Amino acid sequence: MMSLMWIIFGILAALFVLLNLYRSLTGNFKHWYVYHILSFACTIFFLLCEYMMILDYINLNDWIAMMDVMPMLISLTTGCALIALVLNGISLYFYMNKKQMENNC
Repeated sequence: MMSLMWIIFGILAALFVLLNLYRSLTGNFKHWYVYHILSFACTIFFLLCEYMMILDYINLNDWIAMMDVMPMLISLTTGCALIALVLNGISLYFYMNKKQMENNC
């Protein structure tokens, strides 16, 4: 079960990022920070689960599995982290832009 947790946390992180972006695009900024925190928390747990999976391979001395999994894992981790940062940055930009417009009026 633990080996599948990285998939669950990855999906949850993507879901929270998309929910946050959707709420930002629709102008609903009430409690916007909750989705930011949940998104980054799930991303952190996603990374921790991947590292635990790698640690299991090391403890089992399964170097062949590590050589098979690591190149894909690095690409997946980098891609997910960059996408999460960009999408959260976009929603944060919309929030800051709204706040600036409210202060100018």
